[in-house]
Amino acid sequence: MTTTLSGSTTPPETPGRRRWGLVVVAVLAVLLIAGAIAGLVVRSSGSSGLNIRLGADGPTPKTDAQLVEEAYRHYLDADRRASEIPDPSSPLLPVYATGPQLKAATDAIEKLRQQGQATRQIPNSMGRTVINIVSVDGDKATLTECSVDDGIVVRSDNGKPAFDYPPGSVATFLFTAQMIREGGSWKVASLKKEQRWQGVAGCAVGQS
Repeated sequence: MTTTLSGSTTPPETPGRRRWGLVVVAVLAVLLIAGAIAGLVVRSSGSSGLNIRLGADGPTPKTDAQLVEEAYRHYLDADRRASEIPDPSSPLLPVYATGPQLKAATDAIEKLRQQGQATRQIPNSMGRTVINIVSVDGDKATLTECSVDDGIVVRSDNGKPAFDYPPGSVATFLFTAQMIREGGSWKVASLKKEQRWQGVAGCAVGQS
């Protein structure tokens, strides 16, 4: 017999009952784990409809096309920021541009600086940019940029427009960019303006 803490006695546990108890514990553990996994799946999908894959490999890495577009958008932002100061020695420019395009960008910003001018985005801007990856081949890539631009050039000393801009002045541009992977990072190597339209037109409305 086995003595309990209260002083009463209970029959000894037989080997068969011990095995059954272990089976019950194991089944309960499996059910708890399955329920936890099901909860994670439900929470990961959520109302947004995102399908998050759980696994030892972690998140799915970005494709080269995604990295190219991301790097190009970073370049556009770096160029805009440097032009608004203006600062041709901005440390961000060589991070996202190289070769001929790095020189072209710094030369244009230096020209603004020498003329006492800078660029500005207008309030409630209708500007937008659509990027299309044409090809990615090894360490080289080609993309097109269709942008609606209503930014202006101002005087650096007082922020007033440097030119007489008509109300609602806007233009649409189509560029072709060549990207290269340099030191493991994608950079803009060249940028060519293909077309310009007055107003929101051309590639912005589906025309080529």
